[in-house]
Amino acid sequence: MNVLHYHVHILTITDPKMSDELRKNRCISRAVITELDDTHWLIEEKHIPDIERQCARLNIPIKVVIHG
Repeated sequence: MNVLHYHVHILTITDPKMSDELRKNRCISRAVITELDDTHWLIEEKHIPDIERQCARLNIPIKVVIHG
């Protein structure tokens, strides 16, 4: 994890089938810096509250791994 910078965190989508649904969401796609794989994406910290609200509204379980 030493390569990650502050204010960049890993979003884990616990249901891999839902990652396609999340890619379509403009709020979430704006926050994604890069996709590590289908279920792990690097996101900017400032977008975490918006992502959590959107995923709760869509009933998609996620986990944000905050480091540093």
